[in-house]
Amino acid sequence: VSHLKGTPGKLYNCKVSDVHLGGSAKMQRWQRHISHVDILCVNGEMEELVPVARVHPPHVWAVNDIAFLRTSWDCCKCKITAVRQHEDVSQMRFEVQVGERRSW
Repeated sequence: VSHLKGTPGKLYNCKVSDVHLGGSAKMQRWQRHISHVDILCVNGEMEELVPVARVHPPHVWAVNDIAFLRTSWDCCKCKITAVRQHEDVSQMRFEVQVGERRSW
């Protein structure tokens, strides 16, 4: 999602927690369209009524991708060295290398 409070032009992974339909209440449910969603960001922030235009397909990191690792005291650049696949994307795990250290 293009995050309003984040760095302009950057995308942030999040979960869609609720879907809001647009269109007339007189229309059948299948005739209505998704207009807004509520999202839960990785930092725990909730954002409600996010226009669907701000929502993009999720990015799932691959080996050798560069990512940013957020810790309780800092945010640092890291490299993805391995990926444990899972059919539930929220259960995927990534091994990262920060400097000379590697961890899951």
